[in-house]
Amino acid sequence: VHYISKNLSHWQYVEFVRKDQPAYDSCVFRIKDGPWIMFSAHEQYPMESNDLYNWQPCKNQSLQLPIGEGPHVTTWKGRQWLNFEPQGPSAIKNVYSSIDGGRNWLQQQSNLITDYSTRRFDGGHAHQGPILPHIEEALYLYFVEFTVNNTASASNTMNDRRSLLQVAV
Repeated sequence: VHYISKNLSHWQYVEFVRKDQPAYDSCVFRIKDGPWIMFSAHEQYPMESNDLYNWQPCKNQSLQLPIGEGPHVTTWKGRQWLNFEPQGPSAIKNVYSSIDGGRNWLQQQSNLITDYSTRRFDGGHAHQGPILPHIEEALYLYFVEFTVNNTASASNTMNDRRSLLQVAV
């Protein structure tokens, strides 16, 4: 869904960008000296636009990636970094980098967080979050879901489930 705002308090609806099917967990970034690209969860084919209003399926094969939920693109140390929550327990690697302004992406050898953490309340695996550059380090914000007894979420009742935002360096 495309909204615009001049003050970030009042928003105006513009249109549905993907008219063929709904998309969620989308991320928009601009290729250096090129079009805007929108990655959406579970969509292999991103959308592209030159003006953020007129969108069409992207034809660039190098941008057709197996995107999971919560895609994020960040610029840090002269590269663009794409991360997302992998699909399924035996999922593919979820971190890509680009040295050419986002035209081509190279899959990294490891995920950001591959196992359960031993940190307090990290009873489940890390869910989608952005990478935030901070001086010489990058911070990874992610959330975990857990039950009140600090185990992975097994219950479907809202009274038993909690989400917590964590930061990893």
